[in-house]
Amino acid sequence: MGAAELSRWELLESIDPWGQRRDDYRAAVICWTIASCMTTRAPSFERILAQFDFDRRDRQQSDDEMERIFQVIAGRK
Repeated sequence: MGAAELSRWELLESIDPWGQRRDDYRAAVICWTIASCMTTRAPSFERILAQFDFDRRDRQQSDDEMERIFQVIAGRK
């Protein structure tokens, strides 16, 4: 693969991500949709999306991090 083709693939991935990054984005959309249906004080989509870490894909979340994500989804601090 040449540099030009690599650049095109990188551009395509930035426009329409695939793999783990796309899965994280899809999970954030699902979480936000559920939170919006459950309460009138649902967090913004950007706040839920910020809970998903796109840069450290192989890192496991701790129990405290998962609990914090669930609290954000539920509309608690």
